[in-house]
Amino acid sequence: MQDQCTRFLAAAKGGDLPTVRAYMEVGLEVNVRETGNAASGLMLSSEAGYDKVVRELLSAGARINLQVSAAAVVSSVLVTSVPIVMHCVVMYSERER
Repeated sequence: MQDQCTRFLAAAKGGDLPTVRAYMEVGLEVNVRETGNAASGLMLSSEAGYDKVVRELLSAGARINLQVSAAAVVSSVLVTSVPIVMHCVVMYSERER
C-alpha cells in the first residue's frame, strides 16, 4: 500500500494525470499524504502548477484544508504557500459552481 501511495503522490507531483486517475479508479484515497512533510497530492500538484491534476483531485473530493506540521509549513511558507492556497481556493470555488 505504501508503494501505491508513493507512486500516486509522485504522479500528482509530476502532473501525470492518467496515473493519478488510475490510482483513484482502484480506490486509492485522494487525501493520502507523504511521510515527513505530510504533503497531499493536491498540495504537490498545485505547487507544481498542474491544473488538470488539481481539478481531478478536487472533483474526487480532495480536501483543501488538510493540516500540515509546523515544520512543513515553515519550510515552504516563504516560497509557495500563498500561491498554493489561492490556487486551491480558486479551483475549489470553480468546482462548487
